[in-house]
Amino acid sequence: MDTITFKINVPTGMTNELVSEFVYYHGYTDTIADPIDETKTIPNPVTKMEYTKSKIAGFIKESIKAYRCNLAIHTARTTKSAEVEALEVS
Repeated sequence: MDTITFKINVPTGMTNELVSEFVYYHGYTDTIADPIDETKTIPNPVTKMEYTKSKIAGFIKESIKAYRCNLAIHTARTTKSAEVEALEVS
C-alpha cells in the first residue's frame, strides 16, 4: 500500500494550541466514560494528535466518496438519458 504524507507548517510554539483547538472543535473530550464503571470518567486513551489524524483522514475519505458518488450519478444520468432519447415512439 502506498502512503501519502502531509506536513503542515505552523508558527513556532503553537502546535499544541492549534491541535487542541482543532480537536475540541470536532468534539474531542479529555475524558471519556469509564467502560468498567460508567458513573466515572477516565482519561481519553486517544491522543489529540491521533484524533486529529483520524479526522483529517475521515475528511479525505468522505470527500473521495462524495466525488465518486457524484461522478456515478452523472454517468448514470448521461447513459440513461441517451437510452431514453434513442427510444422510438410512434
